[in-house]
Amino acid sequence: MQALDSLVKSGKVRALGASAMYGYQFYNMQMCAKDNRFTHFASMKNHYSLLYREDERELISICDQMNVARTLYSPLAAGRLCRTQWHTDTKRSITDTTAAGKYDSTESPDYKIVLRVNELAEKYGKYSERCRQGMVYVFLTILNHMYWVLGGVFGSLITIKLEGLGFVTII
Repeated sequence: MQALDSLVKSGKVRALGASAMYGYQFYNMQMCAKDNRFTHFASMKNHYSLLYREDERELISICDQMNVARTLYSPLAAGRLCRTQWHTDTKRSITDTTAAGKYDSTESPDYKIVLRVNELAEKYGKYSERCRQGMVYVFLTILNHMYWVLGGVFGSLITIKLEGLGFVTII
């Protein structure tokens, strides 16, 4: 924490951000910063999707308590919330071992969520066979109603599609 604090104080870094840790770890780091008068973390980039909601248990509450901004990553669960096929023949599906490690072990219960998102997309007329924008629309509508979601990190191609749906403004 002292090394990070020195980067901020020297002007090399404006603010500190953290990513992908347990709530207790983040809390301990913030308390270390407070106790030693170091710069605290201003933002947290956490893994969050309808398939991975672990951070709801404690990390989100800790961020709220400490007034830390949050940005979620992998909100579409590496594309699994955009299509009804769990495994595809795309290059990413074949080569992305990190996503496979995150999601494939829970495929059976998670696939029910994917099918429900698809069902809602079909029900509310936001369905497109070509690119499954409807499933993205349903997911983002759900996220939009969660008070703590400020934004997410999406790939560049999906960002252009999201702008067309009215969820993203490209600056």
